[in-house]
Amino acid sequence: MLGRVYAELKDWAKAHDQLEAAVLLDARRPEARLELARVLLAERNPAEALEQLQQVAQMSPRSPEVFELMSLAYTEKGEKTKARQATHRAKLLRAATPKPRTL
Repeated sequence: MLGRVYAELKDWAKAHDQLEAAVLLDARRPEARLELARVLLAERNPAEALEQLQQVAQMSPRSPEVFELMSLAYTEKGEKTKARQATHRAKLLRAATPKPRTL
């Protein structure tokens, strides 16, 4: 995803444009929405980031990463209770995720 490359380069405007286009092309791809949410957080836009994250949470309800980012967005908005709830959910999901076995 070109948007991810721009995000790694911290070119938030180009990353935003590319990821928004990716979401428009295929709204069912949670990866593009998740990356767009990250960029929106970097741009200090937690409200729009939460809109994307809520969509991703519906598509991928067992992803701890989604709820970790939601916690950051809620914290940035000053919504401490919702931030704690999202953190708690992320921790529960992380604990329930099987760890890879090493030989």
